[in-house]
Amino acid sequence: MKNPLTNDLDLELKNWHTCTRCQLHTYRTQVVLGSGNFTDPKIMIIGQAPEKIEDKKGKPFISKVSWHLDQALKTTKIDREKDCYMTNSIACRSWIPWRNENVPPSMTSIHHCRKRLLIEYNKIKNSLRAIVLVGKEAYIAWHLYDQINKPSFNPNRIRMTNITGWSKGIDDIKTYTLYHPSYIAKENSAEIAKKWLDNWVEISSSVFPERFS
Repeated sequence: MKNPLTNDLDLELKNWHTCTRCQLHTYRTQVVLGSGNFTDPKIMIIGQAPEKIEDKKGKPFISKVSWHLDQALKTTKIDREKDCYMTNSIACRSWIPWRNENVPPSMTSIHHCRKRLLIEYNKIKNSLRAIVLVGKEAYIAWHLYDQINKPSFNPNRIRMTNITGWSKGIDDIKTYTLYHPSYIAKENSAEIAKKWLDNWVEISSSVFPERFS
């Protein structure tokens, strides 16, 4: 599949390369937009934020921890390039340079990057069968955007155990939330990894029932 950023029809996305809407532009190498099937994907996967290697190469979900995602997709009969369009809740690396440490994206960054996320979504939504939200920040960006700027909103109160599974999404496209692969890598637990794989089986069997018949 051609990268959408090489197509003159996608000028609106190209303009995000020079985005300065939040402070993350100060330390980024480049803006990381989506990759995969940009024509007729069946699944849109939304993660948290680019990591170091992704910031360097300009492609989401290629870090070491993304190995867990690639394995889950292969095991559950989902083709990363043909079936999926992958992106993140924010398009710049969220990190502390002087500590060389990645940190969860701020609500400010999620707020400012939501327009870019919707541009990507609107270009592919007609073919989508499901949206997969990988991690709490993706869930917030997709489901709780209108609450982010409220003084009472506290993202720390959101627990993955309470939001994992299917939910109703934008345009009635079904949405599934599950843990980020970085959590699977960090915990290094066979039990947690199996539950995570079971989540992907549930997603794949729902989106592609014909592959499991």
